[in-house]
Amino acid sequence: MVLVASRYEGTQVNHNRAHCDPVTDSLVFMRGVWKWLGLAGVAGVVAGGALVVRDQRRRRAYTADEVRARLHQRLAEYDAESFQSKSGSAEASTANNR
Repeated sequence: MVLVASRYEGTQVNHNRAHCDPVTDSLVFMRGVWKWLGLAGVAGVVAGGALVVRDQRRRRAYTADEVRARLHQRLAEYDAESFQSKSGSAEASTANNR
């Protein structure tokens, strides 16, 4: 039992934990839950921001010529793959339609 002096002289308020209201207890519990959820959300935003910054640094590391060369390389690979799939036998193409 904790006795606390109130703002009125000569009176004391009894703060006995056994007589607390269940609603008050649940509010105190929920306040803690929301605090931890908020902190987890902030940590998630910070981690996400760090990933975005890291990704942007990687993208900026390429010069325009390097990007262009990579795109041309990917286009050539795609053209080669599509050419090979078109030149396949007729039996293979009808087998896919069954």
